[in-house]
Amino acid sequence: MKVFVAAGYGGRGEDFCWVPDGELLSLNSVVCASQCGCERAFSGTQTLKATTTGKVCEIDTIDLVDLARDVGARSGFGEASAHAQLVLACAAADQFAVGDVVRPWYDFEHDTWRFDAST
Repeated sequence: MKVFVAAGYGGRGEDFCWVPDGELLSLNSVVCASQCGCERAFSGTQTLKATTTGKVCEIDTIDLVDLARDVGARSGFGEASAHAQLVLACAAADQFAVGDVVRPWYDFEHDTWRFDAST
């Protein structure tokens, strides 16, 4: 199964990383239209902090239900929301090659997440 993990500071001026390298990432359950950066960031599943880049890694298995229960409870967004964002992140990671560094961005016009591999 492919997932995104924190990849550290991405090197672009607008990048930020508050998540330790290697932490499993999800997507934000809530996205606002302000300049806070939530519309262009992953969320760490342990720290619940944000990063603008994620590296695609292959892992043997992960229990998304248990992880969603934990993330949902700690974040306050609930298990269903956390599960939906984890599934979406895994599906997105599957579109890229292992080792790719990817930046998410929320497409407000189409109400969906988009992803770009770094160059």
